[in-house]
This record gives sequence, structure tokens and C-alpha cells, in this order.
Amino acid sequence: AIGNFIRDALHREAIEVTGDGSPLRTYLDQNDLADWLLALLARGRPGNAYNIGSDEVISIAALAHLVRDLLAPGKPVHILGQARKVHDRNRYIPDIRKAQRELGLAVTIPLAEAILRTSAAHRGLRLP
Repeated sequence: AIGNFIRDALHREAIEVTGDGSPLRTYLDQNDLADWLLALLARGRPGNAYNIGSDEVISIAALAHLVRDLLAPGKPVHILGQARKVHDRNRYIPDIRKAQRELGLAVTIPLAEAILRTSAAHRGLRLP
């Protein structure tokens, strides 16, 4: 979803959410992901599973609005799906406490900064 929202913000008339926007997700910047994977390879205990991700939970609709606010203020966000009548949300939120506790890992790049970095890369810019 986030890649589509960035593309829409940079190149389309509106940002489109194909569902109802209610699923909850976390996003981890590619630089943090690389650091986490290297730490798991170097320091992870053999035979143990570690979840990788962020602890910053955001709905798909809120993510679309955040991308818009950062990259294309004023651009419309269209939620195309119908709101669900059931109260259970689609959730994919990894529990990263074990990786944080045992390997000292932390999210170092907040979601908003990751969006800005990714959009800069899409435009061929380099950010510090």
C-alpha cells in the first residue's frame, strides 16, 4: 500500500485506497530493515524466531493521509471500499519486543522520515 500511495502522491490526481482503509499495519524503513537482518544473522540465537517490523501502528487510511500530507498537501484521498460492518480489523502487527530485548534493536527512522526518504529516491534525489 505505501508504495502505491507514494506513487499516487507524486504522479496521480488522487491517492486511492482500494479497500476501506481499516487494516492496521506497521512499516519499517529499508535501512532499519537491513540493520535488523544483519543483527539477526550476527547475534540471533540459532533456532529462535524473531519478528521484524515497527511498533508504530497505523491504519491504511491514516497512512494514505500521512503520505498526502507529507508529499502532496491538498491532493484528495479516495477510499474506494465500503466500511466494514464487523468490528474485527485486519491486523498485521509484529511483536518486536524479543528482538528489541535480546538484540538491542530499535526503530531509528520514523515512518514520516521513511516516507520522505522513499519519495526522494523515487524522484532521484538523495537525502542525508
